[in-house]
Amino acid sequence: MLYDPKWEQPQPTLANFIAWLETKDPNETYSFFDPNNCAVGQWVKETFGKAKPAYRGCISYLINGTPVDFSKWGDAVSWYQPQTFGAALVKARLLQERGTC
Repeated sequence: MLYDPKWEQPQPTLANFIAWLETKDPNETYSFFDPNNCAVGQWVKETFGKAKPAYRGCISYLINGTPVDFSKWGDAVSWYQPQTFGAALVKARLLQERGTC
């Protein structure tokens, strides 16, 4: 069978989240407490299509039926004020630079 690039799916990684944040308006706000409107939730929906929160909050989603937990970096990036995509990008880059995620 021939290879089809559509089989490739992005991985739910901090690096891919950062790449997505770089495309967002840095002044646009989100709400951490709304799993459909938080930064991670919006990224999951736009990147992986049909995904839904696996638990309460904005750190765990079912992606293609598989639970994916973003608590290792999701809280640190999207919980604290200000809740703008620009602030989330700064926090995500700091975590990546420190190698903590």
